[in-house]
Amino acid sequence: MRDDVREFKRALILKAAAELFFTQGYARTRLDDLAVRLQMSKASIYDHFSGKAEILSTICEASVEASLNVVRRVAGAGLDPVAQIGAVAHGFTGVVIDNHQQIAIHAREFAHLPEAGQERIIATQRAFDALLVEMLEAGRAAGRLTVADPRVTALALAGMIIWVHNWYRPDGRLTRARIAEGMVRNALAMVGAEAEAGAVLERLRFSGLV
Repeated sequence: MRDDVREFKRALILKAAAELFFTQGYARTRLDDLAVRLQMSKASIYDHFSGKAEILSTICEASVEASLNVVRRVAGAGLDPVAQIGAVAHGFTGVVIDNHQQIAIHAREFAHLPEAGQERIIATQRAFDALLVEMLEAGRAAGRLTVADPRVTALALAGMIIWVHNWYRPDGRLTRARIAEGMVRNALAMVGAEAEAGAVLERLRFSGLV
Protein backbone atom coordinates (compact mmCIF):
# COMPACT_ATOMS: atom_id res chain seq x y z
CA MET A 1 0.00 0.00 0.00
CA ARG A 2 2.80 2.39 0.92
CA ASP A 3 4.57 1.65 -2.38
CA ASP A 4 1.36 2.38 -4.29
CA VAL A 5 1.03 5.75 -2.57
CA ARG A 6 4.65 6.56 -3.29
CA GLU A 7 4.26 5.71 -6.98
CA PHE A 8 1.08 7.78 -7.14
CA LYS A 9 2.89 10.81 -5.71
CA ARG A 10 5.80 10.33 -8.11
CA ALA A 11 3.36 10.24 -11.01
CA LEU A 12 1.69 13.45 -9.81
CA ILE A 13 5.07 15.19 -9.59
CA LEU A 14 6.08 14.04 -13.08
CA LYS A 15 2.76 15.10 -14.59
CA ALA A 16 2.90 18.57 -13.04
CA ALA A 17 6.57 18.99 -13.95
CA ALA A 18 5.90 17.98 -17.56
CA GLU A 19 3.12 20.57 -17.81
CA LEU A 20 5.42 23.29 -16.47
CA PHE A 21 8.43 22.28 -18.57
CA PHE A 22 6.19 22.17 -21.65
CA THR A 23 4.52 25.54 -21.12
CA GLN A 24 7.34 27.65 -19.70
CA GLY A 25 10.52 25.68 -20.36
CA TYR A 26 12.88 23.74 -18.15
CA ALA A 27 15.24 26.62 -17.38
CA ARG A 28 12.44 28.93 -16.27
CA THR A 29 10.76 26.34 -14.06
CA ARG A 30 11.84 26.24 -10.42
CA LEU A 31 11.08 23.56 -7.88
CA ASP A 32 9.20 26.30 -6.02
CA ASP A 33 6.86 26.56 -9.02
CA LEU A 34 6.34 22.82 -8.95
CA ALA A 35 5.67 22.82 -5.22
CA VAL A 36 3.05 25.55 -5.63
CA ARG A 37 1.40 23.67 -8.52
CA LEU A 38 1.23 20.50 -6.44
CA GLN A 39 0.40 22.25 -3.18
CA MET A 40 3.17 20.37 -1.42
CA SER A 41 6.52 21.28 0.09
CA LYS A 42 9.81 21.15 -1.78
CA ALA A 43 10.94 18.64 0.84
CA SER A 44 8.16 16.30 -0.32
CA ILE A 45 9.44 16.57 -3.89
CA TYR A 46 12.96 15.78 -2.69
CA ASP A 47 11.59 12.65 -1.05
CA HIS A 48 11.01 11.31 -4.57
CA PHE A 49 13.64 13.00 -6.75
CA SER A 50 17.13 14.33 -6.15
CA GLY A 51 16.28 17.52 -8.02
CA LYS A 52 14.96 19.09 -11.19
CA ALA A 53 17.47 17.32 -13.43
CA GLU A 54 16.35 13.87 -12.29
CA ILE A 55 12.73 14.83 -12.92
CA LEU A 56 13.64 15.91 -16.44
CA SER A 57 15.54 12.67 -17.07
CA THR A 58 12.62 10.58 -15.86
CA ILE A 59 10.18 12.44 -18.09
CA CYS A 60 12.38 12.14 -21.17
CA GLU A 61 13.37 8.52 -20.67
CA ALA A 62 9.83 7.24 -20.14
CA SER A 63 8.56 7.87 -23.68
CA VAL A 64 11.74 6.47 -25.25
CA GLU A 65 11.41 3.31 -23.18
CA ALA A 66 7.72 3.03 -24.11
CA SER A 67 8.67 3.23 -27.80
CA LEU A 68 11.24 0.46 -27.41
CA ASN A 69 8.66 -1.67 -25.62
CA VAL A 70 6.35 -1.35 -28.62
CA VAL A 71 8.98 -2.73 -31.00
CA ARG A 72 9.90 -5.52 -28.59
CA ARG A 73 6.26 -6.53 -28.19
CA VAL A 74 5.72 -6.56 -31.95
CA ALA A 75 8.92 -8.55 -32.51
CA GLY A 76 7.62 -11.27 -30.23
CA ALA A 77 4.07 -11.36 -31.55
CA GLY A 78 4.68 -13.81 -34.39
CA LEU A 79 3.46 -11.46 -37.13
CA ASP A 80 4.49 -11.62 -40.78
CA PRO A 81 6.90 -8.87 -41.96
CA VAL A 82 4.22 -6.58 -43.42
CA ALA A 83 2.04 -6.79 -40.31
CA GLN A 84 5.11 -6.17 -38.13
CA ILE A 85 5.78 -2.83 -39.80
CA GLY A 86 2.11 -1.91 -39.54
CA ALA A 87 2.02 -2.83 -35.86
CA VAL A 88 5.17 -0.84 -35.10
CA ALA A 89 3.78 2.20 -36.90
CA HIS A 90 0.45 1.97 -35.08
CA GLY A 91 1.93 1.32 -31.64
CA PHE A 92 4.66 3.93 -31.97
CA THR A 93 2.12 6.53 -33.11
CA GLY A 94 0.10 5.79 -29.99
CA VAL A 95 3.14 6.34 -27.78
CA VAL A 96 3.91 9.65 -29.50
CA ILE A 97 0.31 10.87 -29.14
CA ASP A 98 0.04 9.80 -25.50
CA ASN A 99 3.39 11.42 -24.68
CA HIS A 100 3.41 14.38 -27.07
CA GLN A 101 4.26 16.89 -24.33
CA GLN A 102 7.05 14.72 -22.92
CA ILE A 103 8.53 14.17 -26.38
CA ALA A 104 8.43 17.89 -27.08
CA ILE A 105 10.27 18.44 -23.80
CA HIS A 106 12.82 15.80 -24.78
CA ALA A 107 13.42 17.44 -28.16
CA ARG A 108 13.72 20.91 -26.67
CA GLU A 109 15.57 20.24 -23.42
CA PHE A 110 17.93 17.38 -24.26
CA ALA A 111 20.99 19.56 -23.62
CA HIS A 112 19.84 20.08 -20.03
CA LEU A 113 19.85 16.37 -19.27
CA PRO A 114 22.66 14.97 -17.13
CA GLU A 115 25.22 13.05 -19.17
CA ALA A 116 24.07 9.72 -17.75
CA GLY A 117 20.49 10.48 -18.77
CA GLN A 118 21.58 11.41 -22.28
CA GLU A 119 23.54 8.17 -22.61
CA ARG A 120 20.60 6.05 -21.46
CA ILE A 121 18.26 7.73 -23.92
CA ILE A 122 20.70 7.35 -26.82
CA ALA A 123 21.22 3.66 -25.98
CA THR A 124 17.45 3.08 -25.88
CA GLN A 125 16.96 4.88 -29.19
CA ARG A 126 19.67 2.78 -30.79
CA ALA A 127 18.03 -0.41 -29.51
CA PHE A 128 14.72 0.74 -31.05
CA ASP A 129 16.42 1.49 -34.38
CA ALA A 130 18.27 -1.84 -34.38
CA LEU A 131 15.10 -3.87 -33.87
CA LEU A 132 13.27 -1.97 -36.60
CA VAL A 133 16.20 -2.45 -38.98
CA GLU A 134 16.16 -6.19 -38.23
CA MET A 135 12.45 -6.34 -39.12
CA LEU A 136 13.04 -4.50 -42.38
CA GLU A 137 16.00 -6.67 -43.32
CA ALA A 138 14.07 -9.86 -42.57
CA GLY A 139 11.08 -8.65 -44.56
CA ARG A 140 13.27 -7.77 -47.51
CA ALA A 141 15.03 -11.14 -47.35
CA ALA A 142 11.63 -12.88 -47.34
CA GLY A 143 10.56 -10.93 -50.41
CA ARG A 144 7.69 -9.25 -48.53
CA LEU A 145 9.13 -5.73 -48.27
CA THR A 146 10.69 -3.51 -50.91
CA VAL A 147 13.45 -1.64 -49.09
CA ALA A 148 16.59 -0.23 -50.71
CA ASP A 149 18.32 0.64 -47.43
CA PRO A 150 16.79 -0.77 -44.22
CA ARG A 151 18.71 1.60 -41.94
CA VAL A 152 17.67 4.73 -43.83
CA THR A 153 14.10 3.45 -44.07
CA ALA A 154 14.00 2.79 -40.32
CA LEU A 155 15.16 6.33 -39.59
CA ALA A 156 12.68 7.79 -42.08
CA LEU A 157 9.78 5.79 -40.69
CA ALA A 158 10.55 6.67 -37.08
CA GLY A 159 11.16 10.32 -37.98
CA MET A 160 7.82 10.57 -39.77
CA ILE A 161 5.97 9.31 -36.71
CA ILE A 162 7.94 11.14 -34.01
CA TRP A 163 7.12 14.43 -35.74
CA VAL A 164 3.47 13.89 -34.80
CA HIS A 165 4.30 15.36 -31.39
CA ASN A 166 4.89 18.72 -33.04
CA TRP A 167 1.46 19.09 -34.60
CA TYR A 168 -0.88 16.79 -32.67
CA ARG A 169 -3.57 18.56 -30.66
CA PRO A 170 -5.97 16.64 -28.37
CA ASP A 171 -8.83 18.89 -29.51
CA GLY A 172 -7.77 18.94 -33.16
CA ARG A 173 -9.75 17.68 -36.13
CA LEU A 174 -7.58 14.58 -36.52
CA THR A 175 -8.49 11.84 -34.06
CA ARG A 176 -5.99 9.48 -32.53
CA ALA A 177 -7.42 6.57 -34.54
CA ARG A 178 -7.24 8.46 -37.83
CA ILE A 179 -3.65 9.53 -37.25
CA ALA A 180 -2.56 6.01 -36.30
CA GLU A 181 -4.26 4.49 -39.33
CA GLY A 182 -2.69 7.11 -41.59
CA MET A 183 0.76 6.35 -40.22
CA VAL A 184 0.25 2.63 -40.81
CA ARG A 185 -0.67 3.31 -44.43
CA ASN A 186 2.28 5.67 -44.89
CA ALA A 187 4.71 3.22 -43.28
CA LEU A 188 3.54 0.37 -45.51
CA ALA A 189 3.82 2.62 -48.56
CA MET A 190 7.46 3.24 -47.61
CA VAL A 191 8.16 -0.50 -47.78
CA GLY A 192 6.16 -1.26 -50.93
CA ALA A 193 3.19 -2.83 -49.15
CA GLU A 194 0.58 -0.08 -49.28
CA ALA A 195 -1.93 -2.40 -50.99
CA GLU A 196 -1.96 -4.62 -47.88
CA ALA A 197 -2.77 -1.79 -45.44
CA GLY A 198 -6.47 -2.60 -45.09
CA ALA A 199 -5.84 -6.27 -44.40
CA VAL A 200 -3.04 -5.44 -41.97
CA LEU A 201 -5.20 -3.02 -39.98
CA GLU A 202 -7.96 -5.62 -39.76
CA ARG A 203 -5.51 -8.28 -38.59
CA LEU A 204 -4.05 -5.98 -35.96
CA ARG A 205 -7.54 -5.20 -34.62
CA PHE A 206 -8.30 -8.92 -34.43
CA SER A 207 -5.01 -9.64 -32.65
CA GLY A 208 -5.57 -6.92 -30.09
CA LEU A 209 -2.40 -5.06 -31.05
CA VAL A 210 -4.38 -1.90 -31.94
